[in-house]
Amino acid sequence: MADTAVLDPQEEKTSAKQEAQAQKQREREDKKRNKGAGPKVVPLLILILIIGGAAWVVGSNQFGLRDTYVMPLLRQIPIINNVVPAASAAPGDALTSMTNDELIAMINQLQTQVTQNQSTIDGLNQTLQTDADTIANLKTYQDAQTQFAQDKAAFEQEIALNNPQAFMDYFQGQEPDNAAQIYQQVVGNAQNDKMVKQYISSISQMDDSPAAAMLSALIPTDMDLVVNIMKNLSSDRAAAILSAMNAQDAAAITKQMSPSFQ
Repeated sequence: MADTAVLDPQEEKTSAKQEAQAQKQREREDKKRNKGAGPKVVPLLILILIIGGAAWVVGSNQFGLRDTYVMPLLRQIPIINNVVPAASAAPGDALTSMTNDELIAMINQLQTQVTQNQSTIDGLNQTLQTDADTIANLKTYQDAQTQFAQDKAAFEQEIALNNPQAFMDYFQGQEPDNAAQIYQQVVGNAQNDKMVKQYISSISQMDDSPAAAMLSALIPTDMDLVVNIMKNLSSDRAAAILSAMNAQDAAAITKQMSPSFQ
């Protein structure tokens, strides 16, 4: 059986001390590694922010940096200047490059254009005024025509009522549009008068009872015709016919013929 080595207390203390120092050294190295990663990430983030901000400023042309500084610089770089669009001339550049004679000629041309435009505007205003006057004249003419048509219709109606036969002859020959309704009325009245005369002629040859029976038969459908016939008979003949009627028909005719009923 091998002998077990016995460490000297001093050596054991030295070994433990060395082990502790080695542990501390490893901890310091770990801290250094951890601290080294942070400083590397922060500058990278700052660089990214700077590049992004610069791209935004240039892209949106903040403060005119793109057109004033960046684009002119890119146009000076070979190859890149082939893809960079050429600078557009500012509005004032063309004027500053013109001579006095050219500027005077441009001013004269603009004044001529202004004069022509003003002439066009004046012509349009004159046309509008002429149209307005024409419309006003047409309105006056239309009002006069309407009044004339109304006066003419009233005059023709007066003639028609005073002399129906003359108006019918006139209408049938001339056929005015505004007399159609009056014509129908006049023709109807004339036909009614003709029918009344025919009935009176027939009744004059009849006895009272047959005449009363004939008129009674007309009462349900042509009471106005019966009344007109009775009014155109002599008072004696009308009284005899009424006496020959039944009391109901005689009362109805008498009521229609009374002045209070009219």
